[in-house]
Amino acid sequence: MSKKSTNTSAVSVDVLKSNFETAEAALNAITETASVEEKEAAQKVFDDAKLALDSLTDISTPEDKETIQTTFETAESALNAIKDLPTPEEKQAAQTAFDEAKLAYETALKPNTGSTTSKPKDKMLKGKFIVSPTGRFNLGYNVGEEAEFPELQARELDEAGYFKIDNNA
Repeated sequence: MSKKSTNTSAVSVDVLKSNFETAEAALNAITETASVEEKEAAQKVFDDAKLALDSLTDISTPEDKETIQTTFETAESALNAIKDLPTPEEKQAAQTAFDEAKLAYETALKPNTGSTTSKPKDKMLKGKFIVSPTGRFNLGYNVGEEAEFPELQARELDEAGYFKIDNNA
């Protein structure tokens, strides 16, 4: 059963690595961005040039036709160059996908400690101060005050003669 689990983990790491590499390639491919407004402006210039080209008549001079044809071709070229550029928002989405894929992949590469639960909390011990710990331990408690500490700290205070652990708690 553990062998199957190991194979699944290896596949998961490979998948995560592939996702990371794909996201990295997509992000690196974005060298320029174009805002929605820039795309709309390019589309308008193209539409205007196409309208001018379509409205040519037999009475237009060859120079007019050539100027309008050149304007149309320039606008078409500009539109084709900008329409496929991602917006800044799309670039941010690619960056986010890259960051998430990288984190997932790096997390998968970390050695598995075998435990999926968090570290259990230290046992807490209650007791009462018999000497003020303020000077030596920099704790703001007074003599006679009750407190609760992690077992290790409570035992250290007890052994030093500052704290009496309540064995009934």
